[in-house]
Amino acid sequence: MVSRGSKAYSSLLVHGRLHQYLTLNPYIFVPFKAVPRICLGQQFAYNEGSYYLIRLLQRYPIQELDRDSRNDEREG
Repeated sequence: MVSRGSKAYSSLLVHGRLHQYLTLNPYIFVPFKAVPRICLGQQFAYNEGSYYLIRLLQRYPIQELDRDSRNDEREG
């Protein structure tokens, strides 16, 4: 990370290498890394997230609307 007011930033501008630091990296935020040796807790974390999502959905009743009320909502 190079701050804008620094001499290093000015040097990057002069030498035309600033684009190296401004390009977006597709792996900038990968929680479990995108490498062959991945985090050992990855599967556990996915299972925990799925469990909590299912428990959240089970807590609230889901009711299907009849066709007439669905059509009224779309029109109005």
